[in-house]
Amino acid sequence: LNFALSLLIGFVVGLIVGRIAVRRRLGFLAGALAGAVFYLIIFLVSLISSYPGNLAVNGTTLTTGSLVISFLLFCLWSIGGGLVSLFGTWVATVRHPHYLKLGE
Repeated sequence: LNFALSLLIGFVVGLIVGRIAVRRRLGFLAGALAGAVFYLIIFLVSLISSYPGNLAVNGTTLTTGSLVISFLLFCLWSIGGGLVSLFGTWVATVRHPHYLKLGE
């Protein structure tokens, strides 16, 4: 559910940025930011020990290794959000005159 929701958010962000700014590069950056914020929210919720759905044992602590893995997942989630948003921006701007002119 988290993955599907992240894909949907990234695509919608891409569509919105594509309609407003027309620049595809900005769509990627907005999606990367949306993916990063989404991952940070999920990460912070997972730190709440008594939150329903968390599989962590109450005595689990954060170690350097787990923080490195979390940072790598944060980077991957951001890049994935950026790529999905880039696709949404492409869908929104595929027939825009600016990009049709470049193809000639």
